[in-house]
Amino acid sequence: MTFELRESALLLGPVRFDPWEFFNEGAYPAHRAEKDEVEAFVREYLAGLDRPGLEAAVRQHAEYLRNWVPDRVKAAQSDADYARLCAFAELHHAIVDAEHELTLASLLAPDRGDLVFGEHPALYDTLTDGLMRLTPTHIEEPWVAENAAFFVGESALFPHPFLAEYRELLRVLAELSEDAGLAVYVAIDPYRLGRRDQLQQCLLADYWDGLKLTPQALDSLDRHDQGSSFHAAGERGEAEAYLHPLLGTWFHWKARGDNESDPVKRLYIQELKPSEDRSGDPFEAVLNRELHAERDTSRRKFTHVDGKIVRYPTETYGPTATNPRALPGPYERKRKLWRVDGPMSDEQWMEVVGLFYRGNELIGEHFEDAFAERL
Repeated sequence: MTFELRESALLLGPVRFDPWEFFNEGAYPAHRAEKDEVEAFVREYLAGLDRPGLEAAVRQHAEYLRNWVPDRVKAAQSDADYARLCAFAELHHAIVDAEHELTLASLLAPDRGDLVFGEHPALYDTLTDGLMRLTPTHIEEPWVAENAAFFVGESALFPHPFLAEYRELLRVLAELSEDAGLAVYVAIDPYRLGRRDQLQQCLLADYWDGLKLTPQALDSLDRHDQGSSFHAAGERGEAEAYLHPLLGTWFHWKARGDNESDPVKRLYIQELKPSEDRSGDPFEAVLNRELHAERDTSRRKFTHVDGKIVRYPTETYGPTATNPRALPGPYERKRKLWRVDGPMSDEQWMEVVGLFYRGNELIGEHFEDAFAERL
């Protein structure tokens, strides 16, 4: 059994469920469609399962079941019990695979045929750089960034999968959208769509601090103040290295130079993550964050910043622990996630950049001395 996006309650809804929530019998009145879909999958799986197939399935899923639902494994007594456990293991893997495919597809440019734009075709025509302009009308309180929804009519839209994790950044972007002098844009998930009346807001389970920097300006266009610098990741704590693996980060400063009097200075930040885990096993691909910003040196203000995610195939990825400065090579896909246009205070600019690069201490390292000079 496969999952079709436009027909699957498990994929379509505003909440992505752990299928084990539907293991028990019950009416599930608030999520009857999801329960029915789960049971249809289980029935189809069991219909083709004979005794040798069950024995093979138990061996195949034994480790997963012990780690994921140990209490249910201990309670199983009959072949029927074990068969249902294996059916849910298959279901879970199928959903994960389907969500993975949707996440990969979200790195493609928005398309009129995407689920969200099929429901709201006029919204597609308003996109800028593939992003939706965020306005206060899209936000309703209480609004919690981890479960943030952008309301368009009676529909609830959601942040892009690679933007959704930046909870505090989303909160700040929502606040910036209230400033009439700024134009704030965000990437939305093209494959998630909910209704205003079915969305439940949740409290954050934890809190992440963003990068806190004091105001400063980098307003020199002298050629000595342009160029590139590389910051290598040094000794890092075990938890930090596990949660946010990092090889280094490039910072490229350059005058835009559209004409002789052009006051704009550009910044490009390129994060470099490892292509293998701590055991030396290669990842499927490398996902690096990249940022572009422009600063009007005559006004001493940043006037543009955007962040994107770039996917590099492991096979051709250059940077390693022994050669972190190597070029990453050709990218496979990239997707801009957010953008802000308009004159920003240094505090506003630094907060969104720091939150986007949460877990990368090299951002603060690069700006530390330059900001200190203006204190």
